[in-house]
Amino acid sequence: MFRMVLPLLTSLEVRLTPRSLYSRDEKLERMVREDGRIPVPYNVSIRNTGDGAVRIIGKKWTVRSHEDGTQVIEGDELFGSRPLLCQGQIFAFNGLQMLRLPARIQLTLLVRDEAGILYHTDPVSLKW
Repeated sequence: MFRMVLPLLTSLEVRLTPRSLYSRDEKLERMVREDGRIPVPYNVSIRNTGDGAVRIIGKKWTVRSHEDGTQVIEGDELFGSRPLLCQGQIFAFNGLQMLRLPARIQLTLLVRDEAGILYHTDPVSLKW
């Protein structure tokens, strides 16, 4: 199988950070599902630090947990859109994964610049 190697785009700053879903009074045990999974919220922030515009045209999530192994989720949109980020613009969204802990999620983006050249971003990840 032929596989294209894409150049790394370093002018797109991607951050993946945890978010709190639980109030101080809420016990984590109440959130655990019968299958042992818990809702794990996160925030993704993507900032274009380059000189030109780029369009996000794809994503790849890699979800790993000790009990469930590795799942790869790929798509050609971010929540139904292909955002265009001009210089200095930020695109952000919140998400939620149902995970058995310990676990790790990793995100890589596929982007196209104004000249039509495809790039990928460095993977960013979170561990719980």
